Amino acid sequence: MINWYFEIGFGHATRALQLALDLLSNSGKSQLYLISNAPQFIFQDGLNLFPSRLFYKHSNIDAGVVQPLAYTVDRNATVQQLSSFLSNHEEKWKEQESFLKSVKATCVLADAPFLPW
Repeated sequence: MINWYFEIGFGHATRALQLALDLLSNSGKSQLYLISNAPQFIFQDGLNLFPSRLFYKHSNIDAGVVQPLAYTVDRNATVQQLSSFLSNHEEKWKEQESFLKSVKATCVLADAPFLPW
């Protein structure tokens, strides 16, 4: 099982981790990969709870929104960041597709990353 998660904020990361822990607690042998550009330390407690079933993979799967302040969006910087992200979208997608095949993923959960779309 794959959980694609893009770093929008620590609240999203903690909710994604809680979902992962609940899924693993209620499934006997499943493995779950958290794929995110969020720092690994956010997920570390969960990784420690399920060291052979919960894994972290750092990857940029979304362009994100540039927010210099909590409630301020820098539109120009966001558009520039998206343009840069899209310039190698195919390469990123092929990398993720290859990874999904290599781990024999049977399910992908996504918290609204741009990459799959």
